[in-house]
Amino acid sequence: MSEETERHDERAPSEPSLVRLPRRIDALARLFEFSEAFCHADGVDPGTRSRTDFVLEEIFTNFVKYNAAGTGDIEVALRTCDGLVEICVTDFDSERFDLREHAEVAVDAPLSERTPGGLGIHLVKKFAKRIDYDYQNRMSRITIYLELG
Repeated sequence: MSEETERHDERAPSEPSLVRLPRRIDALARLFEFSEAFCHADGVDPGTRSRTDFVLEEIFTNFVKYNAAGTGDIEVALRTCDGLVEICVTDFDSERFDLREHAEVAVDAPLSERTPGGLGIHLVKKFAKRIDYDYQNRMSRITIYLELG
C-alpha cells in the first residue's frame, strides 16, 4: 500500500459539500466549480477528480435530458469517506431509473453493430467501486463511490 493510499484511508470522513442546481445544462459550469472547490479542499488527486467530474456530468445531464418535464432543482453532495469519494445526485421529481439495471454496452462489437447511447453509463459503472440507488415518492437518488487514487 502506498503512502498516499494510507493517507486517504486514515482520513476522517469529510463533511458533505452540497449544492442545488437548476435543471438546465448550462448549470454544468457551476457544477464543475463546485466539484473543483470540493476536490481542492479535500485533497482529492487529479485522476479521481477527473473521474468525479465525468460521473457528475453524466448523471446530471441524464437527469436533465431524460427528465425535462421534472420540476425543481437537482441536488449534488460530495464527501470523502474510507478512501472513497461519495457522489450523491438527487432528482426530487423523476421516474425510476436505476442505472445498475441499464443494459451493458457491447464495446467490443464493430461500430456498425452498436446501438447509439449508453456509453456514458457504461463508463460510470466501470469507474465505480459501488453504486447505490434509492427511489421513493418520485425522488431518485444515485450514489456512486469512486476510489481515491
